[in-house]
Amino acid sequence: MEVQWLLVCHGLVTLLVLVSFLCGNWPIFQGTFIQRIHFFLTFGAYDYFRRFIHFVCGSRGSNALNSVEYYFCDRPNPILQVHPFVYQPSLV
Repeated sequence: MEVQWLLVCHGLVTLLVLVSFLCGNWPIFQGTFIQRIHFFLTFGAYDYFRRFIHFVCGSRGSNALNSVEYYFCDRPNPILQVHPFVYQPSLV
């Protein structure tokens, strides 16, 4: 019986995170905890992670994190660009 309640609680928490992540910036949620969860998921958690890395590793850790972010997020990724052409060769 405990497992069922655990699954129900897990489902509710998953629903809360999903709604706050996808719909947290809607005007209807302004000033609510859904908006605060949305801000934490989209900006706050990464900001706290960066501060933690800077606190633990100093400027070298911050620079390493910035270079990893640049490598994976700010540059074009040719592997992801090739992906559609592998499954749909008619687009070439």
